[in-house]
Amino acid sequence: MGMEFINTFLYVEIDIFAIVILILLLTTGSRTFAQEEQKLFHQSVLALIVVLAFDAITWAVDRKDFSGARIMNIASETAYWMSTLFPCYYGYMYCYEKVYGRNSSAGYRMVLFIPVLIGQTLLVLNLFNGWVFHVSEKNLYQRGPYYLIVAMLPFIYIFVAVIKTLKKSRNVHIYEKRQFRMLALYMGLPFLGSLLEIFMYGVPTTWICLTVSLVMCYLYIQNGDFASDATTRLNNRRRFDDYAAWKTSTLHGDTTMYILMIDLNYFKAINDTYGHREGDEALARVAAALKKATSERPAFLARVGGDEFAIILNGVCEQDVVNTIADINRTMDEFNDKAARPYRISLAIGYAGMTGNTKIAFDRLFSQADQQMYEEKVRMKEGLKKEMAGGK
Repeated sequence: MGMEFINTFLYVEIDIFAIVILILLLTTGSRTFAQEEQKLFHQSVLALIVVLAFDAITWAVDRKDFSGARIMNIASETAYWMSTLFPCYYGYMYCYEKVYGRNSSAGYRMVLFIPVLIGQTLLVLNLFNGWVFHVSEKNLYQRGPYYLIVAMLPFIYIFVAVIKTLKKSRNVHIYEKRQFRMLALYMGLPFLGSLLEIFMYGVPTTWICLTVSLVMCYLYIQNGDFASDATTRLNNRRRFDDYAAWKTSTLHGDTTMYILMIDLNYFKAINDTYGHREGDEALARVAAALKKATSERPAFLARVGGDEFAIILNGVCEQDVVNTIADINRTMDEFNDKAARPYRISLAIGYAGMTGNTKIAFDRLFSQADQQMYEEKVRMKEGLKKEMAGGK
């Protein structure tokens, strides 16, 4: 009896410790990532807190002999099993945001919710047939004959997330491969924990592994190498500088490296006239246009200032750069037409390039492109003034 009490105390203590860690994660969470990603990450953390809370209750009441203990055990076990589906569901949606850089559609979310609905249905039926679990008259929890079906449902999300993340890692720059592989590792850790728990019943590894996964995911992705700009969802200046330094150090021979500097014209006027929310929308449209225009090119995109963007192109010729600029301007015009705003966004673009044989410090290359962008901006303003004067 004494050993049973000690084991129960240890299991409950582990759950409570994990809950405290997750609460700290919520209250000290970074606000540098996109709003939808933040929402999904927090939902995953909150759902896991609920799972751990019910898990602690089940350990506390199982095999205990007091009035209503068996009813409490059945209720807490049912609530526990129902809640296990949600951390993995929200975790998958979070991973989807990171991999694809966009919100999932309502229809897609409905399809993804099907395993949750299946699990909830089976657990309601379990109250009558005991297929998933049952609690004996002596208040002893026991697995049912179809336990594995419900046990593995949450991990469908994790398995698919890992596959998608690894697939994504094959189609990005070498610099980014490690980041997506690490994300796949963090997503896969709870799956390994679940396998241990299936074959080593009584060892609470699944949700502890998921807790560790969320903490590591937060530390590495949110505050580390997955540094992205919250407004545009492009790479931020920190990651741009890291990438530029790495590419410059690996540039050799005739291999080329070009940088495009891009500035949104009259951004201050948009903010002053229509408000900062509209200004953020304008920045997001520019980012979307840049992504679309460079989708088939070896391009690294970043927001490097308030209304300034940068693109690094590797292994291309100057004509490719000129064509890229033309594609950007054409795509921006298309976005202007679709947005139907009372203003049109125009971009001033400058560029500079080098090879491994003519390599210079990246700061110097950056300044050359920035200067050309400024000169282009001046020419565009002068052209607009002449056009307005001619109209009069």
